[in-house]
Amino acid sequence: MGLTEVIKKLSLYVNLEKELLFKLQIYRPDILILVDFPGFNLRLTKKIKKVLPDTKIVYYFPPQVWAWNQGRTKILAKYCDLVLCGLPFEEEFHRQRGVNAYYIGSPIVNEHTEFDRTKVRSELGISNGSTLIGLFPGSRKSEIHYMFPVKHSYDNLHEKIKVLPPGNNHKLLSACDFAWLTSGTVTLEAALYETPMILGYRGNAINYILYLILKRINMIGLPNIILGEKIVPELIQSEATPDNYYQNTKEWLEVPGHVGKIKESLKKVKEKLSDKNASREAAKKISALIPDYIVL
Repeated sequence: MGLTEVIKKLSLYVNLEKELLFKLQIYRPDILILVDFPGFNLRLTKKIKKVLPDTKIVYYFPPQVWAWNQGRTKILAKYCDLVLCGLPFEEEFHRQRGVNAYYIGSPIVNEHTEFDRTKVRSELGISNGSTLIGLFPGSRKSEIHYMFPVKHSYDNLHEKIKVLPPGNNHKLLSACDFAWLTSGTVTLEAALYETPMILGYRGNAINYILYLILKRINMIGLPNIILGEKIVPELIQSEATPDNYYQNTKEWLEVPGHVGKIKESLKKVKEKLSDKNASREAAKKISALIPDYIVL
């Protein structure tokens, strides 16, 4: 969520923070688990430690400070007793900066389901010789506002677009020949199915300028970041155009062996993510903060 979206809901977040702090002082939990949402949660950690110094704070999926705004690691190191990371390289990054961090694996792996690709394509009415492109414009309203027009701009595609009900991401990704994605968690879901993808991102101009100022790496796609190389194309802001999505896909189809190479690279991403059960690892690490609590 960018700065402009936060400003629009500022009063909501201020009131929510007051309510949470009030209730936390009533219940006085032994452990508080914060999940994602760094703009809100990082601010909250400081205030919680001030009024409840004995409460252990666990940050489950910390902000991606390795990508931008690395100053936030100081807050994690000072106020969080435990930080649980979902990407393989995050543990070392945080530990080098004084954060008590552990890599627990990605819950996306535990949610992964294998589908019969031929059966799914048949259900969708896709013949064996046809190319199926999955369009994933994002989950937030702002992402859909900026990205869906990009992915919906080819006149010859309008009559062929089918909208699936929510909850069918994995099913569609398993059946796709390609996926046109908005950068985010769905890129890892696509990697687990070894589905070649083109990822992009467009947003508010102010948010993009802030990103350019604060960014620390030159890639936004999680599969690319995990392998440390650009294995799938990234189309950012002005580059995220219908023509660029189309041209990249056309090149893949025309260059013999190119799709196979991308699938091999995505398989490596899958292997890096598949070595842990995230939920069980998280439970073990959190329970260790309370000696009398046992995870069976």
